[in-house]
Amino acid sequence: MFAGLKPYEGAVTFAGIYQYFVYPWFMLLLFVVAGISARYALEKRTERQFLKERVDKILAPSTLGVLAFGWLGGYVIYLHTARGNMPESVPAFVRVIIILCCGIGALWFCHVLFVAALFLLLIRKIAGKCNAAYHVLPERHLYSGIFSRILPVFE
Repeated sequence: MFAGLKPYEGAVTFAGIYQYFVYPWFMLLLFVVAGISARYALEKRTERQFLKERVDKILAPSTLGVLAFGWLGGYVIYLHTARGNMPESVPAFVRVIIILCCGIGALWFCHVLFVAALFLLLIRKIAGKCNAAYHVLPERHLYSGIFSRILPVFE
């Protein structure tokens, strides 16, 4: 018994087995595909174009989605869980932020993806400086300057 619930005693289904094996890898595969896409997008665009495109296609729609629809689900969650546990001294604007964060839903992936794109740009900028200092062609050995300090195997 876990959290007052009885253990599942039904039959094992094919869908259950499929979900058991696919679920742990699904989000990882989404990030891998997004990373591969970002690499190819950076080959065809400048860093400024890449960042503008990510803001237009990822950050703006996901933020508008949270502001337009997130409050609805967040308010329901707030009514059933957070309102009873929150002290009355919490200011109203903090409550609104909590309501919006509770209703973020699946849009968290877009926000994390945008932050990962920012980290990718930062790593590329650092790698470019390291490669320029060692007179290495950035197209061929983009990350060799960074990874050679971490793991000598990459050189």
